[in-house]
Amino acid sequence: MKVFIIDDYLDFAHPIRDNFEFKGYEAEYCCLSSNAKELALRFRPNWIIFDIRLPYKSGIELFKELDSEANFEFSAVFYSAYLPDPEWIEQLNKLGAPDEAKIEKTTDLERDVTEKIIPALEVGYLKGGKKNG
Repeated sequence: MKVFIIDDYLDFAHPIRDNFEFKGYEAEYCCLSSNAKELALRFRPNWIIFDIRLPYKSGIELFKELDSEANFEFSAVFYSAYLPDPEWIEQLNKLGAPDEAKIEKTTDLERDVTEKIIPALEVGYLKGGKKNG
């Protein structure tokens, strides 16, 4: 199982990747939203974790781009400290992202990964990409 993390804060991206690797997943991260789409298309992850508020492109914009361009299917979650912001909630609702795919960041990354992110990705509340790639 391949996991791709898009987060502009290395202090989150690196430990999240480490948590997934300790659990036996192949994981990569990207801190630059301007490079994230290309890297994701090359890596072909099963699961993608998007931060919402990023420089250059938001996680929502990246999800839309990957949803339309990826020739593989992926399950996604939005993992962000900005989830309570009404502007982001409105954009996520317009996208059709269910509440289960919106996970607020905490300082307990191991618990977030184990108890929130992995279960949401396993169920696949939010899917993207092409099913017959």
